[in-house]
Amino acid sequence: MAAPYSPSTAFRSGRWLGTALACTLVLVLAMLPPFVGPGWREALLHGFHGVCHQMPGRSFQVDGVPFALCHRCFGIATGLVLGVGAFPFLRWMRMPRPAAVLFVTALPMTVDWALGASGLWANTPVSRVLTGAVFGLAAGWVLARAVVSSPSPEPPPLQPSLVS
Repeated sequence: MAAPYSPSTAFRSGRWLGTALACTLVLVLAMLPPFVGPGWREALLHGFHGVCHQMPGRSFQVDGVPFALCHRCFGIATGLVLGVGAFPFLRWMRMPRPAAVLFVTALPMTVDWALGASGLWANTPVSRVLTGAVFGLAAGWVLARAVVSSPSPEPPPLQPSLVS
């Protein structure tokens, strides 16, 4: 029989660390295009194209080469890393309705985008990064809590061998 589940067991099993490393890897890969050759750059930009519009005027750039994520998506990815990273220090906090927290933290992003799209507000790289980071922090915390709180699957029972 498996040992009873506890969050500290999940930390020892490496689930939190694996999640933190995966989120960090995504952020690092998003920042790599200005620092790699054209082949790698194209592959990275293509890889992130499915999750981000990658408009050059709305992305951080180094020597005219944009990151693979726009300002807002970069803020979300950065917040995700920070949220997962902060979880061990904040795991005592209770979040009774994670979906509601995600909804509320997505509102500033939505308002910033909607006001910018309507012409009522000129959003800036700072507003896009900050509103994305607020959502990313909450999403990272929710993700880490879900990963650490989910029990490990039971291994399948051993079957008797047909060959003796």
